[in-house]
Amino acid sequence: MSIVLVLRVFIPFGLGYFLASTFRSINTVVSTDLVRALSLSASELGFAGSAFFLSATLFQISYGILLDRYDPRRIYSSFLLLCALGAAIVSVSQEIVLLSIGRALIALGTTASAVTSFKIFSMWYPKERLPMANGLALAASSLGVMAGTAPIQMDMQFIDWHELHLIMSALVAGGSLVVLFVTPLKRTTSTGITLLQQVLGLRVILQSIKF
Repeated sequence: MSIVLVLRVFIPFGLGYFLASTFRSINTVVSTDLVRALSLSASELGFAGSAFFLSATLFQISYGILLDRYDPRRIYSSFLLLCALGAAIVSVSQEIVLLSIGRALIALGTTASAVTSFKIFSMWYPKERLPMANGLALAASSLGVMAGTAPIQMDMQFIDWHELHLIMSALVAGGSLVVLFVTPLKRTTSTGITLLQQVLGLRVILQSIKF
């Protein structure tokens, strides 16, 4: 496999994972400004944070089903766009409802990143290379989480949380386009399994003592 092809597969998904992961720590950095600007109580701030994790949890299974049925590039690109939309909504939020909706949409990009990377790497890379590819993707995520701490704190000296989320929205939207147009398409043979069969197959997993 050529190095160009390797980079065309890894870089778009590593970039998307990096950008989406910054949102895991941004909220902590800007929380003081959010509380002051929106007059949030501690419970309201906690609710907005919970919306992020609840959304990430609820969409895990349904997202996995989508990945097995459709082109991972398009699915992931779409979810990154939803993440960008969430960041844009947060940037204009003036009350807790919009803030929570925005955080919930942002979570869709972060929850999609890991599983999509693992899926796309398994399609393109030989088995012996998967541990390294998956490990590097997780490293990109960790760097994204780190980028959302001290670097963001330094940026907050020059911009406010509105502008920060607007900039992040543009970056994630750009990452979505990179995923869609840089990653090559790999056509796969349909298994013939219907959507209903996929959903019912979850019951087998949930009933397994190994699970």
